[in-house]
Amino acid sequence: GAVGVLSLASGAIWFFMVGAWFWHQAGYNPAVFLRNLFWLSLDPPSSDYGLRFPPIAEGGYYRIASFFLLISVMSWWVRTYLRAEALGMGKHVCYAFASAIWLFLVLGLFRPILMGSWSEAVPYGI
Repeated sequence: GAVGVLSLASGAIWFFMVGAWFWHQAGYNPAVFLRNLFWLSLDPPSSDYGLRFPPIAEGGYYRIASFFLLISVMSWWVRTYLRAEALGMGKHVCYAFASAIWLFLVLGLFRPILMGSWSEAVPYGI
């Protein structure tokens, strides 16, 4: 359905953005990319910016990628709920997934907002 397509599309955009950032960090060199893959990361903005939107190269790219990841995860949850409802199944899997989403939201959204800085968020990396 449309929600599943939205989830897959936004998840693919997030994956491409994080991969492109890793590629940029490796200087567009395949050997460096493969060698340093486990040390590359897309980091949140520094605490100097607080909750403001930072420049793209200093954490703004992280914020944009986080938006696409949030849309992807939340729309996938809606999809699992709607599929369970349409098939007459129990919604226990949706509720279990919701608890994992709660942890994701606490670490990446609620805690940074309450602490007053996006630098409190978890970076994306392997």
